Amino acid sequence: VATERWWGVAVALLCSWGVWRLWRSRKRSAWVLAGALAVGWPAAALWAWSGGLGLPALWPPGVVLGALLAVSALELKLLRDLKQRALMTLSHYVAKPVLQQLYALGLSQSLQPQLREITVLVVDMRGYTQLTEAMPLDKMAVLVRDYLERITEPVLAFEGTLDRYSGDGLIALWGAPLPRADHADMALRCARELQLRVRAWNAERVALGEEAIGIRIGIESGQALVGDLGSSARSVFTALGTCINTASRLQELGRQLDCDLVVGPATAALSSLDLQPLAVVEVKGLRSALQVFTWKS
Repeated sequence: VATERWWGVAVALLCSWGVWRLWRSRKRSAWVLAGALAVGWPAAALWAWSGGLGLPALWPPGVVLGALLAVSALELKLLRDLKQRALMTLSHYVAKPVLQQLYALGLSQSLQPQLREITVLVVDMRGYTQLTEAMPLDKMAVLVRDYLERITEPVLAFEGTLDRYSGDGLIALWGAPLPRADHADMALRCARELQLRVRAWNAERVALGEEAIGIRIGIESGQALVGDLGSSARSVFTALGTCINTASRLQELGRQLDCDLVVGPATAALSSLDLQPLAVVEVKGLRSALQVFTWKS
């Protein structure tokens, strides 16, 4: 009998601890029930003990608590799995320090579409069609994979966000999903590193008797709507705004300007790095001409 009573006390304490855990989890659906059981279970334990009923009197609330704990644990696991999948997806697009901050702030809040001041970098391979037109598909795949690897690494190293790949290039941005004051300088530093990485890769290619690879980079800053702008079928973190289109046009203008880096006036105004005027150009889609910049010689 004494053993049953001690078992009853142990179950009562366990039930009370479980209710406290449910309360701490802040599941609103369990608040009322948890509050009632938190008061009722210790009282039931004392009543059972004083009346000599022992452990069987505590079975009903024990079963309820077990069910609540099982449901709570399942919900927690599902939530963690969902967050883990979201983090794994985002890890391909943002740098690790940014990812950690996103997790701390809450993914749903961080990915909600909102207006941000950003800097956009667009990079493309120069002469891709001529370079690959006679190339076997397997060799073309190796070339593109190696190329994308080398231009993606600097984006993540400089804490940029990979918006998307565009065939033989990519679009990256700074200032979202987390705002930062130095978004223009970070994009320009990334551009410099991109040029250095491709230059080093070309030295390896030429040493192996392969053709060197050229790139063109366009950069511009401005306001954009950034966030999860996908559909119900697929989440897509991206940005919408004039600066994205302008950066892409500047990259294309690099061909006629014979320049690997073309920087828009908004980025130049924000940057503290050494830039020099390059040309005044007409940009498709814009009403007025733009003064564009590049690295200072």
